[in-house]
Amino acid sequence: MLAKITAKNQRTLPKSVTQGVGATEYLDVQVRDGQIILTPVRIQRGDAVRAAWQSGTLRPLANAATVQEELLADYLPFMQLALAGRARGLVSGDRDLLAVADAFTKVGGCPILSLEASFRRQRIGV
Repeated sequence: MLAKITAKNQRTLPKSVTQGVGATEYLDVQVRDGQIILTPVRIQRGDAVRAAWQSGTLRPLANAATVQEELLADYLPFMQLALAGRARGLVSGDRDLLAVADAFTKVGGCPILSLEASFRRQRIGV
């Protein structure tokens, strides 16, 4: 099956291909042995993880004292895991979590990045 590359270097995928993988907003792009490999990426909404934490299904690995109190709220599981695992970055599409990114780094947390910022950071080798 052919896919077109536009003058602006954009790819147009056949409808049958995109329907075959289901609805997805992002694709992971890799090059292997001269081939471009596209893999659908489904970003889980924070609601599902938050519900698992609140129900006790998911248990944070750090205690609440490791993060300033005003940052705890719904994002404690993400922040605790990032701190406990000494993460180099936390990637999220959640606007509220991205909004506290500066405050989290000020208390010793890792950068909280949007998916786009994470991809840019990987490309420049940070």
